[in-house]
Amino acid sequence: MSEYIPELGQMAFGNPTGKYSCPDWMAGMLYAIGLDLSVRLSIPNPCKNVSAEYINDTFEMRSYCWDERDEARCALPNFKCGDFEVRWYKYCGRGMSINRPIDRAEFAEIFKKCVDSILRERRNDADNAPDNRP
Repeated sequence: MSEYIPELGQMAFGNPTGKYSCPDWMAGMLYAIGLDLSVRLSIPNPCKNVSAEYINDTFEMRSYCWDERDEARCALPNFKCGDFEVRWYKYCGRGMSINRPIDRAEFAEIFKKCVDSILRERRNDADNAPDNRP
């Protein structure tokens, strides 16, 4: 895994980055998690540049932070699950870095945990919905 070198705009104006370059295949899987959030839980996809944030007991995902006054939020990673973090510049797929090396098998486990947690939340929401039948 190679060390991450930010693009010029990210270096000059961007939020913190991770130490390593993010593999290209991971961007698609992260986008799939964001899309799952959007479809199943009706929230904006945090992988897009839309100021969205999602946090549960398994993972966190948030859009790129543009609010320079909120340094604490801008310092947070865009994706975090356990001790693994991903950061991107403006949107998922651009200027991506990770905090530690990871292989496909380990990330596949993370992906499954995240999707399972979204499905659990969806089921819980459905179970707790009011019964409006006459």
